[in-house]
Amino acid sequence: MKNAHSSVLGVGVAIALTIPSQGPAQDMINNLPDYTSAWVMGDLMQRRGRDYDEPAERPGAKNRKAAEAREQASATELLEQAIYRPSPDPETRIEHSFTAYLEGRENDGPTPELLRAVMEDNPVGSPFARLLASAVGGGERRAIHQVGRDYADWLASKGYSERNLFDVHTAFLLHAWSITNSGVSISDTDSAFRAIRNGLVQVQALAESSELLRRDNAQKQEEAQSFALMTALLVSAWSDAEPGGRLVLTKGTDALGRRIGVDFRRLKLTPDGFFTE
Repeated sequence: MKNAHSSVLGVGVAIALTIPSQGPAQDMINNLPDYTSAWVMGDLMQRRGRDYDEPAERPGAKNRKAAEAREQASATELLEQAIYRPSPDPETRIEHSFTAYLEGRENDGPTPELLRAVMEDNPVGSPFARLLASAVGGGERRAIHQVGRDYADWLASKGYSERNLFDVHTAFLLHAWSITNSGVSISDTDSAFRAIRNGLVQVQALAESSELLRRDNAQKQEEAQSFALMTALLVSAWSDAEPGGRLVLTKGTDALGRRIGVDFRRLKLTPDGFFTE
């Protein structure tokens, strides 16, 4: 996985998290935000933030505060640029692809990159796919559309948007971590959500060349809606599944995480975000 901050993070990233091998989904991995950097950088930012409490007259304090202000301005701009303008064509393609997968048939059109990654370990007709389908009445498109709308309403109730890449990625990471770790959670998920989201934004703000800025509107919509729909399906399937089914979902979500470069089992969730164990 690419790491724009390797000179800062050193060997800690390689030790802390599993780096995925090259494979058919690598082109997708290369175009996703660097989650590993986000979590480790978030830790660095948190510790650096405590340094900002030092007296203003201490040498370097003003420079650091000025740098922090610049980073905040950049983060605000990135949050605005992460929002896609909805268009019916990408949404139709995404729902068509997910419908084919959940109904147990091959897709006759382009497949979103996230779904391609899912299918590497859990192909059409797999127990994982059947469990996701069972959560939406077998996978018919109308039900898939509705679960996506319900998910959007949930995000909105928390003050976030399904049209914002950072919001959608954060929700996916939180829910996927929980399912991979057998449904465990923490009491203060609101703080954890904010911390993870801020970490993702901050890494992009500090990067010399943000991956986000190179996406066009259609690419942002495909990525956001794919992650949102996958998250909604996972959560719905988990809530309905028996213990055996939950084990299948745990393994499938773990495999997906590894495909995109995240080893959820080696992460600890706290109100301050993810930390490596």
